[in-house]
Amino acid sequence: MSFPKLAWEYLHEQIPSPTILPGAKGILIAGAGDAGKDAAYGCQRADAVLALFPLLARSLNDINAAELFP
Repeated sequence: MSFPKLAWEYLHEQIPSPTILPGAKGILIAGAGDAGKDAAYGCQRADAVLALFPLLARSLNDINAAELFP
C-alpha cells in the first residue's frame, strides 16, 4: 500500500504524492524546486510517519507479528 493511501486509511489525511518531472530520470520532486513547498511537503510526510508509527505498531502487536519488525 502506498504511503498516501496509508495516511488516508489510518489518519484520514491526504498526503500528496510527489510528481516526476520530465527528464528527471525517476527522481521524485515535490515542489519542483520551490524550497517552501518542498519543506512543507517533507514536514507533512514526517508528521504522518510519526502519527502512523504507533497505530501500525499496535496493529502488528494485535496479530502477533511485531517480532518480525524489530
